[in-house]
Amino acid sequence: MLDKGHIGRAIQVVATNPFEFLLAGVLMGVLTVASLGLLIGPASGGIVAMALKRCRNEEIDIGDAFGGFENFTSTFLVGLGWVGLVAFGTLFLLVPGLILAALFAFALPAAVDRPITPGEAFKHARRLAAADLLASVILFASIAAVGISGIPFLIVGSCATMPVALTALTLAYHEAAYPSRAPQGAVPD
Repeated sequence: MLDKGHIGRAIQVVATNPFEFLLAGVLMGVLTVASLGLLIGPASGGIVAMALKRCRNEEIDIGDAFGGFENFTSTFLVGLGWVGLVAFGTLFLLVPGLILAALFAFALPAAVDRPITPGEAFKHARRLAAADLLASVILFASIAAVGISGIPFLIVGSCATMPVALTALTLAYHEAAYPSRAPQGAVPD
């Protein structure tokens, strides 16, 4: 899982449609802040939906930024559940929070990818990440570092780095969930 270059491939994917991904990042930031974090699942799900379409070599458009709202209940509950799990784990120090974050990080891509319940999304995510937990933790820590690297640059920086981070997460999910269809290089135009 670690030798696949998910972050580099994510940069290439985002670079193929920079306007759409940047707009989705702005939409995610605005909706998350305006809802005090309650809409983090559906708002992030739009970027995940766009990245999943690129994994399948499909064209994306601006309307795909709202893809996380198609299965609203599931993405909403997965977003809140994931944040709750990470917060709970972090109460016991940083490492348990990081492990829980990595263990269930694929829940949102699973909820966007398939019409499943939040419980099924968390089970599916755990099954995928637990196969190589150490690699999952290292991958998630790397992706999280990319995602939060834009925070010092306020909204503009986060709107640029969060799409890359969520795309890298989605590429890793797609590779784990569909190993026979995983791309070897960059996702082509």
